[in-house]
Amino acid sequence: MTLVRWSPFEEMDKVFRRLGDNSFKKLGFDLAVDVYEDNDQVIAEMHIAGIDPKKIDVEVDGELLKISGMREVKKEYEHKNYFHREIVYGDFERIIALPKKVLSEGTKASYSNGVLKVNMPIENILKKKKITVN
Repeated sequence: MTLVRWSPFEEMDKVFRRLGDNSFKKLGFDLAVDVYEDNDQVIAEMHIAGIDPKKIDVEVDGELLKISGMREVKKEYEHKNYFHREIVYGDFERIIALPKKVLSEGTKASYSNGVLKVNMPIENILKKKKITVN
């Protein structure tokens, strides 16, 4: 009897290949996010081209950033005979654990050229305080 090491990810990949799909990415939006620190702010950038900024919701809660929204299907595309179709439509959501605690007050979000940028001020918990000795 030959022992074979079980790989759950290979098994899932086989299932998707049988369904005619070769990647997990095609199942939903590619919601890659860059998160970095600059000048006492945590900044998150996400490429979500083709989405109406009015359909994007941004929520900040301490150390979590939630970005959700919707890419609507254009009616003119519904009746076309496609040869290949990869653009995903519908609702999306991404929750990111932030590296530092941020303030929801003062958080700003902007959308330009398909890039959503969220600037969040870092909460300064460790403030200097002079202690007098009695």
